[in-house]
Amino acid sequence: MKSRLRTLAFALLCLALVTCETPMYRVSVFEPVKSVPPDRALVYIYRPERLWLSESEYSVYAKDREVVWLSNGGYYPLLIEPKRTLFWAALLGTYSITLDLEPGKTYYLEGSVRWAMGWPTLIGTAEFGIPRLTLVDPSVGAEEIKDCILLEPSGP
Repeated sequence: MKSRLRTLAFALLCLALVTCETPMYRVSVFEPVKSVPPDRALVYIYRPERLWLSESEYSVYAKDREVVWLSNGGYYPLLIEPKRTLFWAALLGTYSITLDLEPGKTYYLEGSVRWAMGWPTLIGTAEFGIPRLTLVDPSVGAEEIKDCILLEPSGP
């Protein structure tokens, strides 16, 4: 009986690991924007795939416009007017960053989630996070975004 339970536990662990590591939902991998118009800036808003707080998704805004519902392992290329722009994200809390966007340039805005709280439930602890947006070096962003999938825009 004890060995059957061990075998079952091992099988469930293997299944969980394979499921976590096999992105069955992926339809397309990252495809860079071919060229940035001279009167626009390109901001890649992305969130590298992580297991930590992976189910926490949130809206990302540019000024007052909702741009994308940012999920784990996703990205969205935003062509935007080059000027000082406030980007912010909202979930249980809000986080903002202001970027001075220049024409023809490409920026990588990484989304992540910082643990905020947890409380006991019937099946374990419910964990939630606060979104975070970080401007990263283009060489780092270009590497991290490679495994992300294209997300649909949220706003009009």
